[in-house]
Amino acid sequence: MNKKQFEDLEGINSPNYLKSIAEARKSSKRYSSKEIKEELKC
Repeated sequence: MNKKQFEDLEGINSPNYLKSIAEARKSSKRYSSKEIKEELKC
C-alpha cells in the first residue's frame, strides 16, 4: 500500500467524514446528473 492509498483509507475512516456521510444519507435532497455536471463545470 502506498502513502496515497493509506491517506485515502485514513480519510474514509475519519469521524468527520463518517458523520457527513450519515447526515447526507438522512437528507431527502437528491441531485440529478444534470445538476452534478453543472456543479462540476466550475
